[in-house]
Amino acid sequence: MKKEKIELSNIIGYDVSILRFQCFNPMWETLYYDYLENKNIELQYHKKNLMDYLSAQQNSLLNIETNKEYFKRVNKKNKLNFIKKCLYKGIAPVAIVASLIAIDDYEIHGITNAYNSYEIIRDFTNDYNEDGINEISTETLDSIDNYHKPTDDKFYAITNPLYNLLDETKISDNISFMIAMNALNKDMIEIEGVKYSSTGYITDIHYVYNHKRYVVSTSRKFKTFEQVKKYLEELYGEEIVSNYIITGYNEGPAKTLDEIPVFIKNQKNGKVRLEQSNNNTTKVLKRVLDLK
Repeated sequence: MKKEKIELSNIIGYDVSILRFQCFNPMWETLYYDYLENKNIELQYHKKNLMDYLSAQQNSLLNIETNKEYFKRVNKKNKLNFIKKCLYKGIAPVAIVASLIAIDDYEIHGITNAYNSYEIIRDFTNDYNEDGINEISTETLDSIDNYHKPTDDKFYAITNPLYNLLDETKISDNISFMIAMNALNKDMIEIEGVKYSSTGYITDIHYVYNHKRYVVSTSRKFKTFEQVKKYLEELYGEEIVSNYIITGYNEGPAKTLDEIPVFIKNQKNGKVRLEQSNNNTTKVLKRVLDLK
């Protein structure tokens, strides 16, 4: 039986463009052989056999420059493209610019998590005890159904048909939280009673103003009361702080942002649970994404 030849863009639903570094993504091969074996359809890319195109591009890439060199070069272009996405979505690109990963599927999921983390921090956290640290409880997130999903992207939906069959899906993680916190100019957060900071410690400053006691927290460390006073002046202004009575400050350990847990959403009962982040994965992604 003669095979039917169909352009990849007709299958995906839009004019897809495969960059050379994307040719190493195994999902292309999976998609190609799925159509070939199950539907007797040979996928083509710009009127050429898809697998032939992928092989040629892989070989040319490996022969011309190393993966590391190529990833470094193409990442600049991807960052610029993602800035446009961030601006369109209303997310400050200054911190999210580095959130691209070379493989499309992982990039899409990473972007999705960044959007979710941004909206979770912006809309569903609060500084209830007014100490300068926003707090969040998973119970608050249980009733939310309109999370961003990677399958909102047509490409991801086609290449990951089993995603919607999962009982539990990841809606956020430590990397996406760090990106979102950067965008929102935050370096501390409290999740289920556990405090996290960019430095791994938190200083609580106690002061009295108009006969009322206050506390404000920061990830900074201080050696003298004068440094504490200058910090408060940065926050509230020199004139206001001149009326403060600083009664003390105490430093304590906190978990680092690397240790922020993964947020897992149960698709059946809506419950959100936390899962420990993978240290090795975090180290690799921070290096790839150039996160501090």
